[in-house]
Amino acid sequence: MHYWKRIIGALVVMGLLALAGCRGGGVGGGGGGASTVPGRPTGINATPGYGQVTLAWTPVSNATSYHIYWSTTPGVTTTASQLAAGTNTYTHGGLSNGASYYYVVTAVNDVGESAVSAEIRVSPAATTAGGTWSRADSGLPSYPATVIALDPTNGQTVYAVTQNTVSKSTDGGGSWSTVLSGRYVRSLAIDPSNGQKIYAGTDLGVVISVDGGATWSAAVPLDIANALAIDPTNTQTIYAATPWGVSKSTNGGVSWNSINNGLPPQVISNGIPTANQLSLAIDPINRQIVYSGTERGVYKSTNGGGTWSAANSGMPAVTDVYSLRIDPGNSQTIYAGTNIGVFKSTDAGGTWSAINSGITTMVVGVLALDPTNSQTLYAGTRDGVFKSTNGGGTWNSANSGLDNTMIFSLAIDPTNGQNIYAGSLAGVSKSTDGGGSWSTAISGLPCAGVTAFAIDPSNSRTIYAGTVTTGVAKSSDGGNTWSMSNTGIPNELVMSLAIDSNSSQTIYAGTTHGVFKSANGGATWSDANGGTIAADSYVYSLLVDPKNNGTIYAGTDAGVFMSTDGGSSWVYRGNIGGSPINALAVSSASSQTIYAAANSGQVCKSRDGGSTWGWSQLLQNKPVTALAADPTNSQTVYAGTYFDGVFKSTDGGDTWVAVNIGIPSSTHITSLVIDPLNSQTVYAGTAAGGVFVSNDGGSSWNTANLPTDIAVYSLALDPTNHKTMYVGGGAGVYKGLFP
Repeated sequence: MHYWKRIIGALVVMGLLALAGCRGGGVGGGGGGASTVPGRPTGINATPGYGQVTLAWTPVSNATSYHIYWSTTPGVTTTASQLAAGTNTYTHGGLSNGASYYYVVTAVNDVGESAVSAEIRVSPAATTAGGTWSRADSGLPSYPATVIALDPTNGQTVYAVTQNTVSKSTDGGGSWSTVLSGRYVRSLAIDPSNGQKIYAGTDLGVVISVDGGATWSAAVPLDIANALAIDPTNTQTIYAATPWGVSKSTNGGVSWNSINNGLPPQVISNGIPTANQLSLAIDPINRQIVYSGTERGVYKSTNGGGTWSAANSGMPAVTDVYSLRIDPGNSQTIYAGTNIGVFKSTDAGGTWSAINSGITTMVVGVLALDPTNSQTLYAGTRDGVFKSTNGGGTWNSANSGLDNTMIFSLAIDPTNGQNIYAGSLAGVSKSTDGGGSWSTAISGLPCAGVTAFAIDPSNSRTIYAGTVTTGVAKSSDGGNTWSMSNTGIPNELVMSLAIDSNSSQTIYAGTTHGVFKSANGGATWSDANGGTIAADSYVYSLLVDPKNNGTIYAGTDAGVFMSTDGGSSWVYRGNIGGSPINALAVSSASSQTIYAAANSGQVCKSRDGGSTWGWSQLLQNKPVTALAADPTNSQTVYAGTYFDGVFKSTDGGDTWVAVNIGIPSSTHITSLVIDPLNSQTVYAGTAAGGVFVSNDGGSSWNTANLPTDIAVYSLALDPTNHKTMYVGGGAGVYKGLFP
């Protein structure tokens, strides 16, 4: 849980940004009142764009604002839908391409409102820049597989939860297809007598499928279920462990009732309950006996949840119990996976003892028992999978072939105990020899998000990609195939990458644990925080000085740092008003001139290598998420903002103007790239609209044919072929070719 809070926090800062930071002056104004009603606006014209139109008209001398009235039928009057504008231009977004829209404009001041302008008709039209795209993410990990469930009646049918998706495999993990998406799913349970009936605990409640995931019911309201347990003798009875207690359904999930009598009382801290119910287990011999694993140890009910009592003797008072497993042949024997190791009870929870000999980490998130041999059990930990063949007496590592060792879920084939599935940060792995060896099983699972790229300038077929959860991946064939390149780097979000200007074997990675460096093309990595950047710093941006070997800048949650010795040591270059730095760019004229995109909504500029900073006032309160400096004109800089589109400066950042014709209103720009051979060509990646291209220095934009529902996190141009682009986003990597 704490790990995911860090990841979510980092992603929020990268996107949903706080409006605080760089100092900057406000915008003021004033003036005397008008004496007459303004004149009727004239010269109205409209420019169609993708899902929007941009209106413009001749300014009216004594107007203080304008009203725009619009309709989908002609004959617009002031009774129609109204928009307001402070200047003589307005972009109306969220429109349907090809549909007709009709507009009139009035001028307004403190005396009154003018007559309406002439009516104008316009149809938004999706214009494209002609890019062709293909997937380029073979070998990249999937999103973390947080839940795995097997059909108890068919060991070849497996379900896995990755990100906001439930996927299904009918060939033992060989291939997967999506059966539920758009929901945060915390738990799955399959009816033990009917493998077609599935329950999923989601953020909106419990949803049910009666046809193997082909269709799902509307959500039955319930606090999100951390675990679900079905009574195998009466499958209408289901228990749900939630943050607020245990709930029970006696009608197959149609309705639920709280059954919390005797459970630890909830203490609310900052709106969060501190006695979560985390896991459940039903006694296979006596179905009235139910165990709940909580953040206060184990609780037991002997009357189907009517009342509960603590069953924690031998277990510390404050213990998070993530997983409970009962020996199917001897229900007196219970195992608990906790934040302090594995515990075992041989008297139905009366007493517990720790059984951790051989386990190298004490955070055990999941346990699984071999259904054919109850002496064999597996523990999923932050150090991978551990196996015991003597009821937990001793444990041995069982990680051979695992792509990732942070394990969230385990499941064993009910018909063959040698077939095991493990869900990790890298997706699903499968063992067919009882954990002796593992292979990936992710074909068809949603690909993990890619947040950053770095392309080798001496060999453009070598590409590095930063991923959302699993570190750095490397391709040596232009993105056709990928492999993880992570030795020495944490399995965490990589937010930025940079390659040394004089040695393409030297790569820097900005992570949620500071800066890491590889001197051998990503084969191994080491900490490069130099004792100055905190080990828990979030490094959102990296910039290598193109003219000074070993000089690198890091934009962090604490401000800007600079190293002149390749990351061995760092000098603090300013907190830029206390705001995290989301992007960095260097001027083409002087590497001493650096631009920093602040979380505050400012583009800050240094002319002395970061020693001192100035700031721009015109972008105040428009959080800046991307920067690009023109490689041929040192005065031209582009800034991408959070829900305010693209801004352009032609005077080195002193002043800025919005340049969004063709980009839908309220677009979040995540990344900007300029073609180094033709600086009039600019690419903008968006959070929910694909990629846009401008061939006239931002004056107008067209869509680049990438599906508009793809969230784009990063862009990179091939340095040897500027018509080839790589797009990293929430769905992996796309490779684009432009004419």
